Amino acid sequence: MPESSSTIDRPALAETGDAPADPLALQRTAVFSGLVRAGFIVRGVTYGVIGGLAAAFAVGAGSQGTPTQEGALELISGAPSPRAC
Repeated sequence: MPESSSTIDRPALAETGDAPADPLALQRTAVFSGLVRAGFIVRGVTYGVIGGLAAAFAVGAGSQGTPTQEGALELISGAPSPRAC
């Protein structure tokens, strides 16, 4: 029966040299900071556009009155109906 060992033989990340010296170094670069700021600006513009569209819809911009069943029937009756050959 083999001896049981409490340690596992695998190289630690620090021993392989793959770990960066400063894990947050990328986040401190000017390029990364600029991209983060641009992302926040794009998010704000997106929310502004969606909010503006919602407000315009709420006050009825672009509508031609209250939709009714008669208006829907008039719209449908004006459309050509499909015919069999």
